[in-house]
Amino acid sequence: MKVAVERDNLLAALAHAHRIVAKSDNIPILSTVLMSTERARLGITARNADMVAETSCLADVGTPGQVAVPLAPIAELLRRLPAGTAMRLEVSDTAPEIAIRYRRSTLSLPTLAVTEFGSFAVDADAVDVPIEAATLIRLLEIPLHASNADDQRLFAQGVHLHFAKDVGALCGVATDGRRMTRAVAADFPEAERFPSVTIGTRSAGELIKLAQDVGGGGLIHLRINERLLCAEADGTRLITKLIEGQYPDYARSIPTDLTKLAAMASHELEQALQRALILADDKDRIVRCEVADGVLSIATRSQKGGAISEAVEVEGGDGISFGMNARMAVEALGALKADVIEISTAGFGSPILMRKRGSSEALCLVMPTRV
Repeated sequence: MKVAVERDNLLAALAHAHRIVAKSDNIPILSTVLMSTERARLGITARNADMVAETSCLADVGTPGQVAVPLAPIAELLRRLPAGTAMRLEVSDTAPEIAIRYRRSTLSLPTLAVTEFGSFAVDADAVDVPIEAATLIRLLEIPLHASNADDQRLFAQGVHLHFAKDVGALCGVATDGRRMTRAVAADFPEAERFPSVTIGTRSAGELIKLAQDVGGGGLIHLRINERLLCAEADGTRLITKLIEGQYPDYARSIPTDLTKLAAMASHELEQALQRALILADDKDRIVRCEVADGVLSIATRSQKGGAISEAVEVEGGDGISFGMNARMAVEALGALKADVIEISTAGFGSPILMRKRGSSEALCLVMPTRV
C-alpha cells in the first residue's frame, strides 16, 4: 500500500479513533487502527470492546491495500507536525511494518495482521430512524451527567432512549440511583417507532461528538437492533453495543404534586451552592435548604469546624425544606441551562425536582439526604 495524504486531513479522520481505542497495548489489536484505501480516500477504522468508529479522508492512492497500525505514535506525530505537512504512507513488501515519510524524515512502525481486526455487523432488519443532530445532542447531553461509567449496575452506565407514553415523546434519561435527569424531544416525529435502547456512557459521549460535528440541522441516520446501534453522518459511522437488560421504571419517582414551587435565578443558586461547597465535607457535600419569606437559605457546617450560610431570593415555595448533595445540584443546573429554575419536593424522603421554569422538557431529580 502506498498513499499520499495531508497531515490535517489524516489528523481529523483519526479524531474519533483516538478517543475510543485503548491507551495501553495489553491487547494490541485494540490499540490499533485499520487503514484501507478506497478510490481517492484513505479509510480509518478503530474499535474497542464495545464500539467501532469508521471514517475516511482524501488521499492520493498509489497502490491500494490495507494495514493495521498502532494509533498512539501516529496521532502524537501528527500533533507535533506543522499544519499542511505532506505525508506518504508505505507498507513494506518484505517486513510487517509501515513507513510514514514526511519532509526528509521517516517513522517506521510494526503492523498487525488485518485478519485480527474484527468489526460489528448490524442486522439487515434493524430499525432505520433519521434524527436531527440537535435533537440527538439534547437527548444525550442533558442526562449524561447522571450516568456512571464505573458503577457495577448496568442500568447506571449510560443513557436510556425510549418513547415515554406519559409525555407522548422521545426521552433520554440517565440515573445512578442517587439522581436522575430526563430530557424530552417533544417535536421528534418518529418517537413512537423508536426502539427502547440504553447507550453506554462512553458511547453516548462519542455520539454527541458526532452530532456536534454534523451541526444542529444536519441529519444522523440511526440503525438499531436488539444489540447494536449504528449512527452514520457525513462519511463517519459509529457502531456501538447496547447495554442489555430492563431499564428501571424511573417515572414512578417523578413527583406529581408541584403545588409548592420555588422559582429563582439559576446563576444565583449555582453561585450560592459553589460557595457552600467550600466547607461541605468532601464525601457527602450535604447542604441544608429551607424556603421562608421569599428567601432560600442554604447552610452547611464542616466536621472540621466552621459554617457557611447563603441566601437566595425566590418566588413562592414557603415551607420547602430538604437536604441534598450540593455537587449534584450544581451539575443538574449545568445540564438544565435555564435562566430561571424551579425547585420542588413533596416532603420528607421525596426527591428534589429541578426544572426550567414552567417547562417539563428537561428535569433533574436529586435524592434527599439527612442533615
